[in-house]
Amino acid sequence: MKGNIVLAIAGGAIGAVLGAAIWTMVTVYTGYQIGYMAIGVGALIGFLIRLMGRGHTTAYSMIGVGFAILGCVAGNVLSGIGFVAKENGLGFLNTYLHFNYAASYDVLVAMFSPIDILFYAIAIRAAYTYSKIRDPQLPVETSQAESFLRER
Repeated sequence: MKGNIVLAIAGGAIGAVLGAAIWTMVTVYTGYQIGYMAIGVGALIGFLIRLMGRGHTTAYSMIGVGFAILGCVAGNVLSGIGFVAKENGLGFLNTYLHFNYAASYDVLVAMFSPIDILFYAIAIRAAYTYSKIRDPQLPVETSQAESFLRER
């Protein structure tokens, strides 16, 4: 079966948008920046790329990596916008439409925590891993424990 790179990109984009939106809602509702949301974003992106793209090359994994980074950054920026809207009693959509996106970097810096690096890395790894299907022509790798048990 041949993969479809265009559908993989569409899956990554859908996953990044959905993941960032869910991240924003959870973060603004709870009032906490939850790093685990990044992992969910990466896994969602990887799953949708695999489901829609059906590819088994590294290109699909790299699409996942790119969209995982975009999804995580979007989740952080949108959460910052949500906090501004909530603190000022404004609607999210109104704040979103009038936000100065040149200040996105400042929002990221203000919301940054060193643990974010770990969660972003896990999100990237999840997207990389889940974005491609295993090539059916390659042998399945077994762990040393499985090999040991088979010999007995």
